Amino acid sequence: MINKRFLMAILPAIVSMATEAAQAEPFCAPLPSGLVSWWTGNQTANDAWGANNGVLQNGAIYAAGKVSDAFSFNDSQSAYVSVPDSPSLNVGTGDFSMEAWVKANSPVTTHPCPPSDTLNV
Repeated sequence: MINKRFLMAILPAIVSMATEAAQAEPFCAPLPSGLVSWWTGNQTANDAWGANNGVLQNGAIYAAGKVSDAFSFNDSQSAYVSVPDSPSLNVGTGDFSMEAWVKANSPVTTHPCPPSDTLNV
């Protein structure tokens, strides 16, 4: 299983619309095949594609994003979006991809993503 903090820290930046409620918004990228979950951060931590809804934790908020709103972690190392365990998020031991748009408010002095051996896969 992927570490949920890591997953939620990088996936919210995948900003595009995937539900009827969001179709009036700009479409910024084609939907990838095999998509399992999509957290737009557009004033909701709900999964716009599947059923893996999240909850903001420890000061995570919404802020202006590239397309509509996005998640903001306010330079806090403890802010995140929590998503309950789900069989649909279990990537097993095979290959998988994660996509994100990330904007750092200051220069990154450490690795923005953990090494692959820290993912709880």
